Formats: sequence, C-alpha cells, structure tokens
Amino acid sequence: MKKILYTLHFILFVFTFLACKAQKPSKYELEGLKYYQQREIDKAIAMFEKGLEKVPSDRSLLNMLSSIYADMGQHEKAIDKLKTLSYYHPDYINAYWFRANSEFQIMQYEQATYSLDTFLKSKDAAPDLRKKAENLRKSSLFAATAIKTPVNVEFNNMGPEINTAAHEYFPGLTIDEQVFIFTRQERMNEDFYISRKNGESWSKAIPLPGGVNTPSNEGTVSVSADGKYIFYTACNRRDGLGSCDIYMSILQADGTFSEARNLKYPLNSGAWESQPSISPDGRTLYFASNREGGYGGIDIWKSEWTGTGFGQPINLGPNVNTELDDQAPFIHADGKTLYYSSSGRVETFGGADLYLTTMLENGEWSKPQNLGYPINTSGEEFGMIVDRAGVFAYFSADRKDSKGGRDIYKFELPKNVKPNPVNYVKGKVYDKVTKQPLQANVELIDVATNKVIHTVQSDKNTGQFLLVLDVDKNYLFNVNKEGYLFYSNFFELKYKANNTEPFIIEAPLQKPDSGTIMVLKNIFFDVDKFSLKKESDIEIKKLYDFINQYPDLKFEIGGHTDNTGKKENNQVLSENRAKVVMDKLIEMGIKKNRLSYKGYGDTMPIANNDTAEGKAQNRRTEVKVVK
Repeated sequence: MKKILYTLHFILFVFTFLACKAQKPSKYELEGLKYYQQREIDKAIAMFEKGLEKVPSDRSLLNMLSSIYADMGQHEKAIDKLKTLSYYHPDYINAYWFRANSEFQIMQYEQATYSLDTFLKSKDAAPDLRKKAENLRKSSLFAATAIKTPVNVEFNNMGPEINTAAHEYFPGLTIDEQVFIFTRQERMNEDFYISRKNGESWSKAIPLPGGVNTPSNEGTVSVSADGKYIFYTACNRRDGLGSCDIYMSILQADGTFSEARNLKYPLNSGAWESQPSISPDGRTLYFASNREGGYGGIDIWKSEWTGTGFGQPINLGPNVNTELDDQAPFIHADGKTLYYSSSGRVETFGGADLYLTTMLENGEWSKPQNLGYPINTSGEEFGMIVDRAGVFAYFSADRKDSKGGRDIYKFELPKNVKPNPVNYVKGKVYDKVTKQPLQANVELIDVATNKVIHTVQSDKNTGQFLLVLDVDKNYLFNVNKEGYLFYSNFFELKYKANNTEPFIIEAPLQKPDSGTIMVLKNIFFDVDKFSLKKESDIEIKKLYDFINQYPDLKFEIGGHTDNTGKKENNQVLSENRAKVVMDKLIEMGIKKNRLSYKGYGDTMPIANNDTAEGKAQNRRTEVKVVK
C-alpha cells in the first residue's frame, strides 16, 4: 500500500512539473525518466543526481528524487531532498506535506508535526491535502506522546522449531495451548505447518497432515478451541465465489485434516473474504472482506452459525471499521475482546497498527485502543493472537533476530490491553466396564441463570471433549447418553484464586444394571441442613427425566456425609437429605413405590477425610439402581 502511494506521488510529480516548467526539460530529466520507465531505478537516480550537480536548485529533479527515495523506503534521503527543495523554493508548500510523510514513516513525529504546521499555515495548501494533513498531525501528536511512555514488553523469537529462513506468520493456537498452526511462505507458496507442545517446548513444525495444503496458497488459519476444526483462506479455487474465500477443514480420526470445504454463500461472496477467526463457542465467525456495504477498503464482519451454515454477514460498524483497511481480526476466548489491524485510525505510529476493542453489554463495540509502542511501530503489524489466560500474545514481525523475513514472536501482554482470562474443561467419556470411548451429549450450565450455555458432543472415536469456561462464573456439568446413567460435576471458578487452572476429568458412564451407582454432584445443601438449594433444580430435573426412561426399574436415593461432627448426627443428616431428594421426585410425578432412601452417614467415604477436597467428595448424594 505504501509503495503504491509513493509511486503515485512520483507520477504526480512527473506530470505536474513537466507540464508547469517554463523551460525545456534538461537532458538529465529526460534520460532519468526514460530509465525510470524501464524500471532501471539505480540508473534513473544516478542521472537525476548528476543533473542536481549541475543545477542544485532544479525543482523537478529534487521532487522526483525525493519521491523515488520515499518509494524505496529511504526516507532520510527523501527528507534531505525535500529540505533542499524548500530552501530553494520556499513557495512550494507541498514539499512540507511530503516531508512530513517521510518523517512520520521513520518515527520522527515531532519533526513531522513541525512540517505539518508549516503546511497547514499556508493559504496555498490544497483542500484535499489539508484534510489529510490535519489527520496526520493528530497521528504525529499521538505518536510523539505515546512513544515517550513505551509499554514494557520483551519479544521472544519462537525459535528454529517454528521459524526458518522463510516467512512465518498468522499463528493459530488451541485453547489448551498444545497445538500451534501457522502459515509459512516458501518460494512464493503459502502452506500450513503444525507444531505440538512437548513439555515446555514445541516440536519441530511439519506440514499440516491431510488434504489442506495444495500447490495453491493457503493462509490465515483460525483454530477452534478444541482443535477439531480449522478455518482458513484460499484463493482462486474452482469452487470459489470470489478472488479469495473462507474454507473449513475437520480433524479426522487418523490425525489428518480433511480436504477444503468452501463455507459458501452468504458467508463467501463475489468479493474478497479472508482472515477468519472463530469464536470460542464455534458459533460466530469474524473475518475481513471488501464486500459491498462496508465503510471503505477492507472491513471486519461477523457471521453467526444457523445450524446448517453461517448466516448473512453483519458489519461490525463504524466504531471498528474506517475508510481505509481494517482486517486480521482475532476474537479472544473470552468472546468479547477483539484484536485487529487497522490503517485508518489517527491513533497510530504509522502503517497498520494493532488495536483492541471490547463488546459492550448493548452489543456495540468500544472505541479501539492502540496496543502501544513497541508492539506497534511505523511498520505493518497484523495477525496477533492471545492465549486463553490473556497473558501471552503471538504475532509476526521482521526484527533483528529473525531467522529470515517475518518470524513469529511471543511476548507478555501489558496489563492495560489484556482480555478477560478464561478456563476450560477437557475430558473423555467412556464405558466404565468396556473402557470404550463413547459419543455423548456434554452440557455446561450457568449456575446463576440455570441456563445451558454450551452443548457439545464428545468425539465418537476418542470420547474426548473440550468446553470453555468464564472465570467469573460457576458451572453445572452433565454428560448424557441414551442407555446409560448420566454423569454430573460442578466447577467452581468465581472468586477462586486459581480459577485459570484447567479441569481435566474422566466421565465413565454406566448402564443402569442392578447395583450400579450414580453420584449426583449437583445436589446442594447448606452446611448441616437438608433443605435443597435452588442450584439443585437442574440436577433434580435430569434425574426425574432419567428415571422416567426406565419405568421397570426401582431406585434408592443414598445420602452420605464426611466425618465432621458426631456419627449419630451425621447419620440423621444423611437420611434427611436422601429423603428430601426422594420426596421432591415423588412431588414431580415419580411413583412412590419406585423409590426408596437410605442414609449412610460417614460410613462409606470415597476420599480421604483429612483434606477439604476429600471431605467435599464424601458429602454426596447417590442414586443406586434396585431391580
């Protein structure tokens, strides 16, 4: 984008000054222009410089050289020529505009502000450039202040396991931080590579196994929280609807990824769709597109899962999108914090900078916040992701210690740009007797609202599942499969100091044979009391539904306590608790002759009563099948 801009400036100079010159162009101009048109840039520069040796004040040559140097990124040389131009031709006010642009590019923000002030004071400043100069001045003032208070970050190259002499960029990470997928460009071809966590280090990255990589380009991967799906960009495919479309691939039983599946209309269109980012619950896909209906250039959009596909995309609106390019979105695992790259905001250090915005209670997005220097520089920053705890970020950059070109770096996020941390529960469902994995429905319920907020199925081949947890909530957890007793658990995260420590569980399911026992972990009582707490309602309802599925079976409700207090008191308490559960089921409609209750006091512990955790496990309600 910058090169195109400066090239246009150069062409503008050529036509403007050749048309306006009163005298005939010198042989140095004509020869230099001929070389430039043939793209022999070095010869063109040499010829223009030779002309300046003859006439140091030549306005056309100074203009053309300053533009070429800026086009090549040699901004110091461009500034030198523009200063000379202003010295000999103080009436040419546009020299200060172009000088400010180059000063801004090399982070000379205070000098850029001075050049812009001089330009804006002139009555000869063109109206269209005046508006741009006012915005650039705001950016210069922002950057000049922000760079004096840099954020405290240390960038760590991810090393030879990930980075090579080729370009590596656009990383993707599973929520358990065990799988790392990224784009590598070799010999102008983009493919995906995968690395797996090996203790505290990463394995040597290998090409993504399966049918995703092709002789064409694949890029900008987004990995679902559980690692089962990847969403990515592919261009110029036979099944494509536009220049680039968003595709999906599924992790298969053999560990390979399936061939590309185009996500089709209305997510994809005849325009450019790219850079997907899937939400933690898999229901919302954020992406970048230049489709109609945006605010200019590339915008960020989102599409919701309908049950059969992704629905009509919705623009994120003017709080996020600008007249220029806004792209490379990453929605954090908290589902609310969006990181993205923008080249259209005045709070910038130059080029495309990284920003964050947060979804508000009303569904709108907050004013984007620049992540600060040196995360952002005058170069192009894009493609950043953040781990689930909001501690570390990963992004691509070309720095002094790069293995070659762009490398992927890891750094700790400053406190003021961290997202909300999240947790997860990962586990396996299997038959308790045969040990075979089972595909079952896995539900997560918000205790505060009693609403099911996530439902997934465990993998039919492995029995594995993964669900994301907010750290400021408590959850009820249930696993259900027809023909089996259900499994329940409780995850307490709110107000706990270690609420980012993941839950790794096993859910062995049993068939309802005589004597099998199911622990009801979501039946709650106050200390030393036997009145059911409201949080027990969902578990009671599930138990009611389950008993109704087996009209020929009878069930015993068993109450258990820890060993705190007197044994006789524990016995009475356990009996009362078991009875109140039975009475509730009878009240709901279960026939009385199908139910019985029994209190076991502290006589049948299942854990050590010497620890708080063990005592909590021993305080339980059970259901036993009685034929």
